[in-house]
Amino acid sequence: MPRWPGMRDKPKRPKKPPVRQIKTAADKIHVREIEATERGRRVKFYRVEGYLPDGTRLRLRFKTLAEAEGELATRRVKVTNAKTELNTINTPLSADQVRDAEGALNRLKGRYTLAETVEYFLRHYAEPEDAKPLQEALSAFLDARERAGVRARSIAQLKATVKAFVTWFTLDQLPVEFASDLRLAKASVDPGKKSSPRALLAELEKRNPDFPRPAVHSVTTADIVRFLQSIRTKDGAATASRKTWNNYRADLHAFFSWTCDRQRRWIRDNPVAGVDKFKDGRGVPTCLSVKQTQALMAYVRDYEGGKVAPFFALALFAGLRTGPNGELYKLARHKDRPQLIDLKHGVIHVQPEISKTHQYRQVIIRPNLMAWLKDFTGEILPKNHDRMIKDVRAKFQLGHDVLRHTFFSMHVATFKSVGEAAIEGGNTESVVKRHYLNLAGYKDGAAFWKIGLLPGAGKKPRVR
Repeated sequence: MPRWPGMRDKPKRPKKPPVRQIKTAADKIHVREIEATERGRRVKFYRVEGYLPDGTRLRLRFKTLAEAEGELATRRVKVTNAKTELNTINTPLSADQVRDAEGALNRLKGRYTLAETVEYFLRHYAEPEDAKPLQEALSAFLDARERAGVRARSIAQLKATVKAFVTWFTLDQLPVEFASDLRLAKASVDPGKKSSPRALLAELEKRNPDFPRPAVHSVTTADIVRFLQSIRTKDGAATASRKTWNNYRADLHAFFSWTCDRQRRWIRDNPVAGVDKFKDGRGVPTCLSVKQTQALMAYVRDYEGGKVAPFFALALFAGLRTGPNGELYKLARHKDRPQLIDLKHGVIHVQPEISKTHQYRQVIIRPNLMAWLKDFTGEILPKNHDRMIKDVRAKFQLGHDVLRHTFFSMHVATFKSVGEAAIEGGNTESVVKRHYLNLAGYKDGAAFWKIGLLPGAGKKPRVR
């Protein structure tokens, strides 16, 4: 190269070091195209050949290049994975599906394979064809109970319990995208304060009526337990009692048992069946003594002219249930009441439509009850009876079932027959044995069935 004055020599660039290609065991496997003569004709095929890490020679023949390259990729991945913890796998699964599979295997902890788990799931689980919303299921359940003749009081209790759960579960399962609507609903119902779930759900429905309602089959045992644990006393200071837990559990069990019946199959199994039930004894029933009963009947004999005397006589000496819309109220309002209270034959006919158990039974009208019914022939439920009965109960501090409890205890003490007491009172023998045995002595029982007949029991009944 010619040079001229002042020309500088061009600096020489340092040579780059040669790139060192690191060959792995996977590189020892390759595809080779081969042409050969077989049985007098020319053939072309592709061979995957090489050596495996353990020294085994590999020779596999394929008709097409695509098949050979697919096998080559699979073999190289296996060789690569043989000495690594993270496996590189050619799979049609997406990244999310791979993560789901990894999470499932981690939860199984080697006890079962993923295939075994899927097989068990498919064999034992089947999503119902009819995904029934909880609210619609509740309406159908209450209608069925009403058609079956269940007491209005029991239906009201079932409705309150199951509706509370439906409201709680609907808010609990609300998708994240409806969080803003929920916050606005809370602020609208009761700004700055904790609002009731029912009012909150009603406000949410006003703002966005299209929010999703959970189906029956989405409820699990864990959901039932969380709901029962969320129940609080009226002041919200403490968790509910064991009795409240059992009562709520019983109502929810009845509802889900109905929904998983083979006629509906809205849910495969009853989720409440796996919830523990507290063993909480009812204790000894409260009963009136003979003196207390005498004082009570002496008082109602004169109170408001004895207008409520028949009511308390039938409750004490016939054991009829006195709850709202109970047996005594139904009997008093029955169009055939004179025939049902048969004074001529000394028996009370409790028809199925009157009885709590919907079974016919007869109650013997014993001499003292006969005297009370003959001496006080007015209505069992006279005008203003609610106020009068409430006043008498308050004066003597009478609990809800204390009159019926007294009937059973005195019946067993006097006549020594659990079976007869159960038949007349409309209970089972096991209940009578468990709660009413040995609560009163024979002398007390004998005196009880003479209240209204003995001179010392009070004034002579006045005929109105």
